Amino acid sequence: HTDGAAATRAQARFGVARGHQDVVGLPIGTGLGAGVHIGGRPLQTRNPSAGVSFGHATIDTGGATCLCGNIGCAETLVSANAVVGRMRDYVARKVPSTITDAYHHDPGGITFRTLVEGVDAGDRVAQEVLQHFCRDLGATIVTAIHAYDPEVVVLAGGPMAQADHFLPQVQAYVDRYAFRYPKDRFIPIRRAERSDHAGVLGAVARVMQTVADAAPTS
Repeated sequence: HTDGAAATRAQARFGVARGHQDVVGLPIGTGLGAGVHIGGRPLQTRNPSAGVSFGHATIDTGGATCLCGNIGCAETLVSANAVVGRMRDYVARKVPSTITDAYHHDPGGITFRTLVEGVDAGDRVAQEVLQHFCRDLGATIVTAIHAYDPEVVVLAGGPMAQADHFLPQVQAYVDRYAFRYPKDRFIPIRRAERSDHAGVLGAVARVMQTVADAAPTS
């Protein structure tokens, strides 16, 4: 969760969220991180190591049990591990698909890229998995918008290398279902910049904020 906070801090200061005061960042990795800026400042809990645990917001009450003990967390639906798990479910049921073929060729090599390659090949199973991912990520972002009312939502992490395959669908879901005022206010979903250096840039942004806070006011 501290990684999510650092990534969001970096995007708010140096990345695609520059100039925005209210920002939600969701890094998609083996889990689902989160960071929130309200009024230009990071939202923090009393426990600095916890950060904002939005990856454990309940999205599906009939869903799987998460490692945190909750049911249907966003992390169980839209993390890279969750997507791979969904693909492996089709493999276990021996459903014919490019994903099953890729698994038999290299069981440890199933990744989000495998999914995208299947979609490009017109594979029905891959298309179904990606549709579920888009819906669940859209629902996660809508919930974050309802919780924090951001001006922009920034997505980071490995799957964003294939964002062209899903970001338009996710944006369309958010546009349709997010409650905001005025009702036609556009909340863009953007791909993070410089995400490989998010930790360093986040630390720099934190130091800059600390210095600014300590500076005497005239």
